[in-house]
Parts: sequence; C-alpha cells; structure tokens
Amino acid sequence: MADYPTLPIGFPYDVKPPNYGVIRTQFELGYVQTRPRLTKSARRWQFEHRMLTVSEKATWMTCWTTYKGSGNTFTFHDPESNTDILVRFAMDEPTVTWAGPGRYNIGVMLEEAL
Repeated sequence: MADYPTLPIGFPYDVKPPNYGVIRTQFELGYVQTRPRLTKSARRWQFEHRMLTVSEKATWMTCWTTYKGSGNTFTFHDPESNTDILVRFAMDEPTVTWAGPGRYNIGVMLEEAL
C-alpha cells in the first residue's frame, strides 16, 4: 500500500465527523417514522498544503493522478491523532492556487476508506 506524500500542512486542519443522518419512512396512513442510521459513515479530512515548491507540487500531482477515483486507496498519516489511516480522495479536482514566486497551495479533501 502506497503512502500519501509528506508535505507541509497548513491550518485550519479540519476533521469532519461521520454523518450518520436519519432515515425517514412514510407509512400508508401518513405517519412518518424516523430512526438513526446505524451504518458506519466515513470521516473526512479537509486541509491545505501551503507554500509548496514546484517539486513538492509535482510530487503531489503525481499522487493525485495515481490515486484519483473512488476505488483507489492509500495510507495517510493523520498529524492530529498520529495514526495511519486508509483513505481515498474525496474531491473531483484539486484546488491549486499560486502563492508567490515558485510556491503553490493545494486544497485537499480525503475520505476514510471503509
């Protein structure tokens, strides 16, 4: 299993809790029953790599082109909990912005692979 590249992560570093939601069922007589959804839901991580050099940006873009798509998973080291987690990209396209001469910011959203 390949690893996510080790690059500087800027703040805010946001871990989104699982969205369990509620299931609603309409009965024939018009009553609505609700119950909590009991299936496991994926956690998400949203953060930005800031002030990357051209070579660091190229490393990240190589990771993106290799693992984009819902079925491709890789290992991400969560700096907040200091654990390795199996994740996938949870975005259609990366957010790459120019941060100055030879520097770039890349917005990332990862989703836990269940």
